[in-house]
Amino acid sequence: MITREIALARAQQIIASQKLDALVVASPWNVRYLAGTYFLTQKVIPDRLALVVVTPNAEPSFIYCSIEDASAQDESWLDDLRGYTEFVDRPMHVLADQLRVRGIATGRIGIETDYLVSTHSAELRAELPQADFVAAQGWVDKARMIKTPEEIAWLGKTTLATDAAIRAAFAATQIGEPQFNVGDRMVAHARRSGADGLQHLVLATGDTAFKVHAVPDITPLKAGVPLRVDFGMTWHGYLSDIARTAFLAPLQPRQADTYRRLEAVQQTVIASLRAGTRACDAYALCAKAYARQGLPFGMPHIGHSIGLVLHEKPMLHPRDETVLMPGMVFMVEPAVVAHDGVYHTEDMVEITEGDPRVLSRSADWAEPMEIGG
Repeated sequence: MITREIALARAQQIIASQKLDALVVASPWNVRYLAGTYFLTQKVIPDRLALVVVTPNAEPSFIYCSIEDASAQDESWLDDLRGYTEFVDRPMHVLADQLRVRGIATGRIGIETDYLVSTHSAELRAELPQADFVAAQGWVDKARMIKTPEEIAWLGKTTLATDAAIRAAFAATQIGEPQFNVGDRMVAHARRSGADGLQHLVLATGDTAFKVHAVPDITPLKAGVPLRVDFGMTWHGYLSDIARTAFLAPLQPRQADTYRRLEAVQQTVIASLRAGTRACDAYALCAKAYARQGLPFGMPHIGHSIGLVLHEKPMLHPRDETVLMPGMVFMVEPAVVAHDGVYHTEDMVEITEGDPRVLSRSADWAEPMEIGG
């Protein structure tokens, strides 16, 4: 995973390149990146802000609701911890005080304006009317694009565990049981592997086969139809994300043929993901691969990076001209609308100095998996 030294060095690079007097982050993912921890309440109670203030020549300040004191003291790698009392202290006032103390109330301050709600931005500007606030989210997002070897190892480990959870759940599935049983088995398997929370669980089959983000319910599983899952867990702040499609017996020839064509498309795209290739070029190649396989294509993107956020940059879409570099990872996820539902497959790929490396296959998914046959 990311270390204090690398994360703060990248923050200092942003400060220097953008000529900032301070960098302030507020999103849960960038707080996790720079403080070494994040709190559940950042997501479920967004007004309970946590902020990290980085300046050129001082220990970064970690501002957070004091209800999280124990977690901050135990988990954060920052030493300057500043808890505020909810409903008594205003986070923007605490932030402004920190900037004043550091003598940069009139400086150039990079802040995540894309994340903060307008009331928070307005309050901060009122507190520091002479400061020059500039949007910083894109700079920090870009800094996270290149993963460290430790991050790649962690992402690979957790993605393999997620894939194994899907495979194990499928292997235990019986036609006629409730849909949610499949999801429950996946989550339980991943938790036993070290996951600490559910990020998302899509399960589409039968009457919900064409719903992109269907959720499992009490409906019994039907025979002869595809079963598609898109499943991810949280792992100490990092995320996993795997999509797989299997088939409830009997597997039909038309289903197997479509699945193999989709697998061929995915392998073509994966092979193209080499250092020096642009993200948009991979997308264009994917569209051509669909045409060669006789499959309909209409996807707005065919993959994304991942880490502390589900969809990190770069994205594999037609307008992203980012040049791929070693240390990037991508979730490559082609999908096709077939006669009986959406077929979807997804794998993690590391960009290296040479051939791309697949990190996510705990089993052989080249052939369609039949359940209950």
